[in-house]
Amino acid sequence: MRKQIYEIVKIFLSRFGVGICVVFVAGILLSPLEKSAWEEVRKTMPEVSSEALSESAGTGVALATLGGFRTVLADIAWLRSVHFWSKKDAASCESCMALARTLDPMNYFFWENSVSTIAYDFPAWTIIGRGGSMVSDQVQSEIHRKAFESALELLDQMEKQFPGQGKVFTYSAQLTLIKTAMISGTPDFERVMGLYRRAMESREIPWFAFFAYANIAKERFPERVPAVKEYFQNRLKNTRSPSLKKILEEVLADFDR
Repeated sequence: MRKQIYEIVKIFLSRFGVGICVVFVAGILLSPLEKSAWEEVRKTMPEVSSEALSESAGTGVALATLGGFRTVLADIAWLRSVHFWSKKDAASCESCMALARTLDPMNYFFWENSVSTIAYDFPAWTIIGRGGSMVSDQVQSEIHRKAFESALELLDQMEKQFPGQGKVFTYSAQLTLIKTAMISGTPDFERVMGLYRRAMESREIPWFAFFAYANIAKERFPERVPAVKEYFQNRLKNTRSPSLKKILEEVLADFDR
């Protein structure tokens, strides 16, 4: 049994990285607890679902009634999503992820990983289910496009749920970079650059957004470099944050290297 678990962990580390592997292993180790807890939840609160809560006029009251138990239910719902993820059951996985987000809407992990699953895993499962490499490029592109649209809808909700947090826009930029390349063969650098610009103008700014924005300008839009440098110079003049000043100085220095 240990050898089998080791092999599973090894495969997931090589394919999906440490983060997803940790979630997967946690799902295996906690499976007995998760199953029994989920059964108890279903017995006592069979009406709990993302659809039922969203359609209820008294959603706020219903959630308030759950009190501190909401986060426990959210974790259980997320573990159920991992269970369905391991079975490649997209519909059930998405439903449980939505329930987790509804019960614990301020849990950023739920939102970001929901987007990743919808954008990357679901279309991959669809393509594999239809024959993998036997599926034409045109059909694969369409599958990725639909998945991207679904992910963008969820990202729009994230922007409202986490206002002023630049990490939402940087994540959206990274997703757009990858998915537009899958859809059309060429990344939409114009769109990506716009998202990094929105991240830089948020209240909470991931430091790498400045460097990403500058690098895209240098490599893809050299005619815009003077305007981009002016933008960073103005930001440098008007900021009082020592840490932000240091980042802006490094970005400007990179233009001359």
